[in-house]
Amino acid sequence: MDPRHAVRAASSWIRALGMDRAAGILRLEGTPRQTTPFRWCVRFAGRQHRATVLIDNVTGGLVYAQLSERRTGGAGGP
Repeated sequence: MDPRHAVRAASSWIRALGMDRAAGILRLEGTPRQTTPFRWCVRFAGRQHRATVLIDNVTGGLVYAQLSERRTGGAGGP
């Protein structure tokens, strides 16, 4: 599977899970990175959240999906 197909598969999963609406993602243009010969990691940036999806390289199946808050830079805390 090439990077474009990985992004398409991840986009389909993001929509199916409703994570695109939850993350405020307007355009599903992910950044793919091959983590192992068998998996692609695709990250999508939303307004306040980020969606991370792991896709099986052979089947395009969902391995893992996570929605997390985006960090807005700067060291916080006392």
